[in-house]
Amino acid sequence: MELRPGSQHSQNGFVGFLRKMLVHARKITRKRLLVGTDSAHDALETLVELRRHPNVSFIIQWNPPDVLSWRDRAFREGRLSSNRAKRRRVKTVIQELIYPAGRVIRSGRRLKLQFGRHCAAFQPFRSVYLKFCPG
Repeated sequence: MELRPGSQHSQNGFVGFLRKMLVHARKITRKRLLVGTDSAHDALETLVELRRHPNVSFIIQWNPPDVLSWRDRAFREGRLSSNRAKRRRVKTVIQELIYPAGRVIRSGRRLKLQFGRHCAAFQPFRSVYLKFCPG
């Protein structure tokens, strides 16, 4: 993790940082590593550096300019797979909404769930809550 000024592009100095982090990771383990980055690091220099290191796999997000180029590349280079949606418990769904979004506050003998002002999870939580606890 590295803190940078907000005006600096993510790729600036990233290859050197990546090289240093992979060396440090090798001091900890010899097992295969998986490096994941967002699309800010999809530069050719990053790909070249990652390919230089043995036993390192990587996933780099790619944001194509249009959907058709994404589709063409995905079918040309990728493999098609489909995962069937699984049933999930209501408790699990509610936990996934609460963990990133809310805080449980104990006040007297009551429990309150408080959401941040601009929390994106509030409306989905509210609709699920109202379905199971109307009134």
